[in-house]
Amino acid sequence: MEANVGQFLHAWTQREPERIAMVDAGHDDLALSFGALDREAGRVGARQRELGLGAGDRVLIYTTNGLHFVAAWFGAVYAGCTTLPMPSGATDRELAFVLEHADCKAMLTDEAKHEEAAAGLRRAGGSEAMLLRVEQAGRDARGQITPTLMPQDALAMILYTSGTTGAAKGVCITHESLVRHTHALVEHSLQLGPQDRVLGTLPLTHSYGIRMTLLAPFCAGARSIFVPRFSPSRTLELCQSHGVTWLPGVPTMFRAWANQTGTRPIKSLRWCLSAGAPLVEDARVSAEERLGATVRQGYGLTEATFSTINSPSDEAVPGSVGKPVKNIEVRFVDESDNSLPTRADGEVLVRGPNVMAGYLDDQTATRHVMRGGWLHTGDIGFLDE
Repeated sequence: MEANVGQFLHAWTQREPERIAMVDAGHDDLALSFGALDREAGRVGARQRELGLGAGDRVLIYTTNGLHFVAAWFGAVYAGCTTLPMPSGATDRELAFVLEHADCKAMLTDEAKHEEAAAGLRRAGGSEAMLLRVEQAGRDARGQITPTLMPQDALAMILYTSGTTGAAKGVCITHESLVRHTHALVEHSLQLGPQDRVLGTLPLTHSYGIRMTLLAPFCAGARSIFVPRFSPSRTLELCQSHGVTWLPGVPTMFRAWANQTGTRPIKSLRWCLSAGAPLVEDARVSAEERLGATVRQGYGLTEATFSTINSPSDEAVPGSVGKPVKNIEVRFVDESDNSLPTRADGEVLVRGPNVMAGYLDDQTATRHVMRGGWLHTGDIGFLDE
């Protein structure tokens, strides 16, 4: 079987090309349709092809949060390349490490990040020809491509993380994993639809941000409102003006929103999702009062993003990170890997299509966490009744 996660964008282009896919608050609320984004991604992908890049080549992406990232990421996967998103605050040393470690063939950036990107490339000893400005790439392309179907086990993305042992490692994620898990999230856990509006204030270079504010909304035909950087007051204004219905964030964001004075509840908001760290009860209650919607929690990690979610259709249990997402199994075990009974603390083990294919070029680290078909997360939790 073959797959390409770029189909999330291309499918809606074929179905409803004029439907608005995203709004970029960093570019004066620039709104783009699925059709317009598909053309931009197709041109960026075509330019990469013209420069000799193709299936399996690794492309580092270092841009601002918003349109340029979306065009670069989808352009690369359209061309069959493997994307390596890097945080906007990455140092030249960190960029150079990934460029070298992953043997990247190109680096996509934008005007705002061009100088830092060039510094990272110089440190890695790379050629200036490797550096592509996503805006220019789209203009220079002589044609446009559609998503290249890839073997389902082909790598779509590599995310670098310190993981469970402290050393930076590349988490390898396949097209099949992204496609299957995103569909399960949208249809069974998030229950997103074309009517939804999602605030994208999380970094798109993080597993949480790219899954929940880009891939899931595009899969559902919903609209994402991207913000280049987090500001409590600005994001609440955008929620009001754009009728945001779903708000994913991390605990620090929810605490900041809860502390905003002089704001009114967001009438359009259906629910919120907090993840990335535990959200303490008093912060949750305060945030719900300020935002006017239930704040639920989810659990995952880069190696197995969003294994469980406290979904809208489930009873809201304070402190719970919810039930496993469809097709995902979760166990709690003791030090001998024996399954534990209800309410007994143990290590969290995860198995399913959300789990990584392994660490890039590191079989030792992969075998350390992947044992008997299960990902050993190193996290502690328990199963309630």
